[in-house]
Amino acid sequence: MDEEIKRLAQQMAESQDRTVSDACRELMEI
Repeated sequence: MDEEIKRLAQQMAESQDRTVSDACRELMEI
């Protein structure tokens, strides 16, 4: 997985209190 996407997903997960994998899944659907 792309490092930038991973970082974005981690920030989303932290700000929305959810798992990184969930955030990654959402980013990939865009």
